[in-house]
Amino acid sequence: MEKISGLRVYITTIVGAACWGLIGLFISPLYAHGFTAWDVVAIRSIFTFVILILLMAAFYRDQLRTRLKDHIFLLVREFLASLFLIFFILKFFLNRVYLLQ
Repeated sequence: MEKISGLRVYITTIVGAACWGLIGLFISPLYAHGFTAWDVVAIRSIFTFVILILLMAAFYRDQLRTRLKDHIFLLVREFLASLFLIFFILKFFLNRVYLLQ
Protein backbone atom coordinates (compact mmCIF):
# COMPACT_ATOMS: atom_id res chain seq x y z
CA MET A 1 0.00 0.00 0.00
CA GLU A 2 1.37 3.39 -0.94
CA LYS A 3 1.86 6.12 1.62
CA ILE A 4 -0.38 9.13 1.00
CA SER A 5 0.98 12.63 1.61
CA GLY A 6 -0.53 14.69 4.43
CA LEU A 7 -1.99 17.39 2.17
CA ARG A 8 -3.74 14.83 -0.02
CA VAL A 9 -5.37 13.28 3.06
CA TYR A 10 -6.76 16.64 4.16
CA ILE A 11 -8.01 17.52 0.69
CA THR A 12 -9.68 14.12 0.31
CA THR A 13 -11.34 14.52 3.72
CA ILE A 14 -12.62 18.01 2.89
CA VAL A 15 -13.97 16.91 -0.51
CA GLY A 16 -15.70 13.90 1.11
CA ALA A 17 -17.27 16.11 3.78
CA ALA A 18 -18.45 18.59 1.13
CA CYS A 19 -20.03 15.77 -0.90
CA TRP A 20 -21.71 14.42 2.23
CA GLY A 21 -23.09 17.89 3.00
CA LEU A 22 -24.45 18.29 -0.54
CA ILE A 23 -26.52 15.09 -0.39
CA GLY A 24 -29.57 17.08 0.69
CA LEU A 25 -29.53 19.12 -2.50
CA PHE A 26 -29.82 15.98 -4.59
CA ILE A 27 -32.32 14.01 -2.52
CA SER A 28 -34.77 16.81 -1.71
CA PRO A 29 -36.18 16.79 -5.28
CA LEU A 30 -36.64 13.02 -5.01
CA TYR A 31 -38.75 13.44 -1.88
CA ALA A 32 -40.67 16.24 -3.63
CA HIS A 33 -41.53 13.84 -6.47
CA GLY A 34 -43.02 11.35 -4.02
CA PHE A 35 -40.15 8.90 -3.47
CA THR A 36 -39.99 7.24 -0.05
CA ALA A 37 -36.89 7.03 2.10
CA TRP A 38 -36.35 3.43 0.95
CA ASP A 39 -36.56 4.52 -2.70
CA VAL A 40 -33.99 7.26 -2.12
CA VAL A 41 -31.61 4.82 -0.42
CA ALA A 42 -31.99 2.39 -3.31
CA ILE A 43 -31.37 5.11 -5.91
CA ARG A 44 -28.31 6.41 -4.07
CA SER A 45 -26.93 2.89 -3.70
CA ILE A 46 -27.39 2.06 -7.38
CA PHE A 47 -25.77 5.29 -8.56
CA THR A 48 -22.88 4.84 -6.10
CA PHE A 49 -22.31 1.29 -7.31
CA VAL A 50 -22.30 2.31 -10.98
CA ILE A 51 -19.97 5.28 -10.42
CA LEU A 52 -17.52 3.25 -8.32
CA ILE A 53 -17.46 0.35 -10.79
CA LEU A 54 -16.79 2.74 -13.68
CA LEU A 55 -14.01 4.52 -11.77
CA MET A 56 -12.43 1.22 -10.74
CA ALA A 57 -12.67 -0.13 -14.29
CA ALA A 58 -10.92 2.99 -15.57
CA PHE A 59 -8.20 3.37 -12.93
CA TYR A 60 -7.97 0.23 -10.74
CA ARG A 61 -8.92 -2.65 -13.04
CA ASP A 62 -6.67 -5.16 -11.22
CA GLN A 63 -8.61 -4.64 -7.98
CA LEU A 64 -11.84 -5.82 -9.63
CA ARG A 65 -10.56 -9.40 -9.82
CA THR A 66 -12.02 -11.58 -7.10
CA ARG A 67 -11.65 -15.12 -5.77
CA LEU A 68 -14.33 -17.57 -4.71
CA LYS A 69 -13.56 -17.06 -1.01
CA ASP A 70 -14.16 -13.31 -1.48
CA HIS A 71 -17.68 -14.03 -2.70
CA ILE A 72 -18.37 -16.44 0.16
CA PHE A 73 -17.13 -13.87 2.68
CA LEU A 74 -19.34 -11.15 1.17
CA LEU A 75 -22.41 -13.40 1.11
CA VAL A 76 -21.97 -14.31 4.78
CA ARG A 77 -21.34 -10.69 5.71
CA GLU A 78 -24.43 -9.45 3.86
CA PHE A 79 -26.55 -12.20 5.40
CA LEU A 80 -25.42 -11.24 8.91
CA ALA A 81 -25.87 -7.53 8.19
CA SER A 82 -29.42 -8.17 6.99
CA LEU A 83 -30.20 -10.25 10.08
CA PHE A 84 -28.93 -7.54 12.42
CA LEU A 85 -30.79 -4.84 10.50
CA ILE A 86 -34.07 -6.76 10.64
CA PHE A 87 -33.50 -7.58 14.33
CA PHE A 88 -32.93 -3.94 15.27
CA ILE A 89 -35.86 -2.71 13.18
CA LEU A 90 -38.17 -5.24 14.81
CA LYS A 91 -36.72 -4.84 18.29
CA PHE A 92 -36.58 -1.06 18.56
CA PHE A 93 -38.54 0.69 15.81
CA LEU A 94 -41.64 -1.48 15.82
CA ASN A 95 -41.74 -1.60 19.61
CA ARG A 96 -41.70 2.19 19.74
CA VAL A 97 -44.45 2.47 17.12
CA TYR A 98 -46.53 -0.09 19.05
CA LEU A 99 -46.01 1.83 22.31
CA LEU A 100 -47.12 5.11 20.73
CA GLN A 101 -50.50 3.73 19.66
